[in-house]
Amino acid sequence: MVNTRNLSDEYCPARIYKSIHEPTCYHPRFTDQDLGKPSKPIEPKRTEVENWMPVGWTIFLGLFLLIPGINILAIFGLIGLWVWAYTSEYPKYVIKTQQAEKKYQEDLLTYRKDIDYYNNVALPEWIKAKPHILEKKTQEWLKNGAIYDVIESQGWQALSDEEVQENRDNGYIGIGEDEIVKALKSTSMLVCHQVSIESFYTADIVAFNHKTGKICVVEIDGSHHWLKEEQIQKDERRMKSLANQGIPTIRFKNFFAQNNPRQCITHIQKLLA
Repeated sequence: MVNTRNLSDEYCPARIYKSIHEPTCYHPRFTDQDLGKPSKPIEPKRTEVENWMPVGWTIFLGLFLLIPGINILAIFGLIGLWVWAYTSEYPKYVIKTQQAEKKYQEDLLTYRKDIDYYNNVALPEWIKAKPHILEKKTQEWLKNGAIYDVIESQGWQALSDEEVQENRDNGYIGIGEDEIVKALKSTSMLVCHQVSIESFYTADIVAFNHKTGKICVVEIDGSHHWLKEEQIQKDERRMKSLANQGIPTIRFKNFFAQNNPRQCITHIQKLLA
């Protein structure tokens, strides 16, 4: 079905479907520990010691007090049990308690030294070095595939190089796509070619500006995207869904993208600024 609108005029030179809500921004999240912050020492706890009182055996022998003829023996048994516990087990309990208290005081002294070092030495050094550490971590993140973290955070899936090549061999990579990808890679922006967003929708390109944390979808369109009503409705539905997530879509005509990749990049940079 031929579209009655002159949608071709909307590509001037880019057709942009901006975010409906606040733009989605993605920044690397590093915890204080990731940035080198020392872990706060844990306050030592007293070592638990065995209870010297034979509570279990007392309850067991106490049951025999209810049985006539045996209750006398149970009384002597209870007396003997407690005499044994007080003369044998209680001294062990006292020694263990003293050892636990001594270890507690030693740990407490170590704890106070660690806290003093942390507050007066480690923490100021960490605060001073934090910007440099953060920049280093960010560069490592960018080098190790930040764009894939961003894509994964959206629940999308980047196609492998083999899958992209298979799409190219099957004619699914349109005119101008490779030129835009190459031009994007020459900038500070990050780019991923062919990203599966929905089961029946693979975006041509996803671009990411790590300085602003913003991402966008870049589509390189052939004439059916502005002439066929069915395709136009599909595009509108997909762009609206992305816009609701705070992600804009920018579209270029394929021959314009092929011949003017630098001009296309300028529009993408403005969108992600």
